[in-house]
Amino acid sequence: MLIVRFLISLLAITMIVVGTVLMVSPVPLGILIILLGVLILVIANPHARPMLKWIRHRWPWFSARVRDLEEHAPSGVAGPLRETDPDT
Repeated sequence: MLIVRFLISLLAITMIVVGTVLMVSPVPLGILIILLGVLILVIANPHARPMLKWIRHRWPWFSARVRDLEEHAPSGVAGPLRETDPDT
């Protein structure tokens, strides 16, 4: 299980790095890839949850999108996302 968590965290960090590189491209795809990488990192690594809580506190529009995602996501994904809600 530890190896799987490590590999998922590595994938998420890779997505964040690739998204950062793509931010200079004319298509704003980099932001989406960064946000998906952060969400995957939070689900795989409980120590990253304070980071997402800070991001959701800083950008309420992003927090609203995560709340929408929580409603439609399976419980394994929705639970960690609910823990990062800055309003609770």
